Parts: sequence; C-alpha cells; structure tokens
Amino acid sequence: MASPLGKLLGSSPITPIQQHMQIAEESVQLLCELITAAADGDWVRVGEIHGMIGSTAAGARKLRREIRQELPRGLLLAMPRPDLLELLDIQERIVDGVRLIARPIALRGTQFPTALQKTLDRLCSLLAAASGQALASIRELDEVLAQGFGGRERKAIERMLVALDRQVGRCKREQEKLFQQIGKQEKNLNAVDIMFFYQICAALDGLADGCAEVGEQLELLIA
Repeated sequence: MASPLGKLLGSSPITPIQQHMQIAEESVQLLCELITAAADGDWVRVGEIHGMIGSTAAGARKLRREIRQELPRGLLLAMPRPDLLELLDIQERIVDGVRLIARPIALRGTQFPTALQKTLDRLCSLLAAASGQALASIRELDEVLAQGFGGRERKAIERMLVALDRQVGRCKREQEKLFQQIGKQEKNLNAVDIMFFYQICAALDGLADGCAEVGEQLELLIA
C-alpha cells in the first residue's frame, strides 16, 4: 500500500517540498522570537522556544527522509529529481542553521549587548522576510507546473526571485553592520563572549545564504 506521502508526491512532487520549506520558514520565525526573548532576559521563554526549534528540526528531518524515499525515480517528474533533492537539502541547511544559532543562546545564556541589539533585531526581521519570500517563491511553482511552464507564470516567479535576491542583499548589509559593531565593542567584552557573537553573526549570514541558494535552485528548476 502506498504511503500518504507517496500519494501526495504522485500528484505533485512540489507539495511536500513546499511543506518542508514552510517548516524552515517557521524555524527562522522561532529564532527571531528566541533572540527577542533573550534580549528581554526571559530565559524561561528562551528555553520554551529552544524546545520548539528542536521539535521543528526533528520534524523537518523526518519529512526530508520521507521525501527522499518516496520521490519517484526515472523520467516521470516535470522537474529533475536531483534538482528537487538539492532544493530539499538547501532548505534542511536553513533548519540546521537555526538550530545551531539557538543552541548557544539557550544553553549558554548568550545575550548580545544593548548597543548591538537594534542591529540584531533589524537583521532578524530581514531574515524572516527573506525566508518568507523564499517560501512564497516555492509556492509559486505549483502554478508554473499547472500551466506547463507558461511565460506569464515563469515571469511571475522570476519577479519573486528578484525580490528575494534584493531581500538577501539587505540581510547581507545588515549582517556586515552587525559584524562591524561587534568589532567596535570588543574592548568592552570578554573574549569568550566575543567569539560567540562573531559565530552567531556568521551563522545568521549563513541563513541569508540559504535563502539565496533557494532562489538560485528555483531558477535552475524553471530554466
């Protein structure tokens, strides 16, 4: 008997991958909430959100494994199986990136200095918007498939991908600003905190890269 996911993949190979990207987007939103709670010193809430991020990551891994097992092989897909699986792997890296950022904040009690918080909050907001734009772009694939890769539908998703690229650019600029501000605060911080701040800053940049890679892979899929 075919599994429920197998039936869903049979009707649309994109739908489960869209569901996985929705989990990735939700994990980014949770990370923003966690960082806000840490700034407020609400460590009980931080612990709760950290647990939610862990559950979300576990759900994403389970869904990814099922998709890889059930995604049909051969020439029956409208889009190449390796390209779809690569998109899935990119999305999984976003989920993993969120989990790795959340861990030192929650378990170590890492809290950014007040002088850095405004830029960090702005970066989180931009990352949430970028992940949301990536999700919206993936959802548009259904229409592209339904219309047989028609010109109008392709142009619509291409416009969304341009918007995604711009959003990622905003994330990059804000991340560079945060990196510079950490450098200016080094004399006021202990060495261990500095190390964690730079690591978290780099990992946040990795989330932006993940959203950009989603866009690049979508461009390949509709090419």
